Order: sequence, then structure tokens, then C-alpha cells
Amino acid sequence: MDTQQHTCGGPKFGRLTAGCPRCDDLRAGAEPVRFGARHDDRPRTTAHTHQVVFGRRVDGCPRCAELDAGASPVCWKRPSERE
Repeated sequence: MDTQQHTCGGPKFGRLTAGCPRCDDLRAGAEPVRFGARHDDRPRTTAHTHQVVFGRRVDGCPRCAELDAGASPVCWKRPSERE
């Protein structure tokens, strides 16, 4: 990403600081950084239609049906384990 860095320590609860280059960019309409957005080509899984309780399946949920049919569960990795 080629966004400028905050010199004010970052916005405090949405308040932007005058004179900070990144706050000035945001005030001018720059898109805020979205964390958690994936920018890769890994396939996404179907979302559950209910609150997930580990190991339990719910009838009528498309993700539970995929898991029952043999789909692999999502495996979370720490940043240090990613390639």
C-alpha cells in the first residue's frame, strides 16, 4: 500500500488531527485502511447461517452440509506460520 503514515499517532476515536499527512488524506476523502480484507486467490467457504458451535451441525445450513459432505474445515494460522 502506498498510503501515508500518521504522524499524530493515529486517529483517536475517529478524530482527525490537523497537520498530520494521513489525517489530511482521510479528510480529503481517501479510503481508510480495511483490516481483515483478503487480497489473495484462496477459495472462500460458504458462510454458516447460524451461530457456530464447534463440532455441531445444523440442518438446513449450507456450510454444515458442505462439512458433512467432506469439505475441509477452515484452518486459522498465525501470521508467523503464513508463507
